[in-house]
Amino acid sequence: MGVLHSEGSVLAGLTENVTEQINVGADAAGFDRGVTADPRQIIAQVIGVALGFVASFLIILILLSGFWFITARGDESKVEKAKKTLRSAIIGFIIVSLGYSITVAVSTYARRAQTRTFQS
Repeated sequence: MGVLHSEGSVLAGLTENVTEQINVGADAAGFDRGVTADPRQIIAQVIGVALGFVASFLIILILLSGFWFITARGDESKVEKAKKTLRSAIIGFIIVSLGYSITVAVSTYARRAQTRTFQS
């Protein structure tokens, strides 16, 4: 029985030491240990980052279609390709912008609903 008790004490001390080291590292890295992240906010952040990447890609497509339009030199097939790409990229950018706006609105609403205190 004494052996089990001493092993339990050693294990408890080791666990305490590891936890303390993790906390020191988290504090040094600037992590906020006291607040757990809401999964809805994490999802909203992931969606926001993904929409940012898509928007960046669409801006590149808009610039590329402008380049194609300038370098078409009167070739109708190249001009049509540039116009079609530009039209599609602008429509896509509008859709992504609306999606981002909806994501921001929903995450703001969820954050306010989470922190709101109800009085009886």
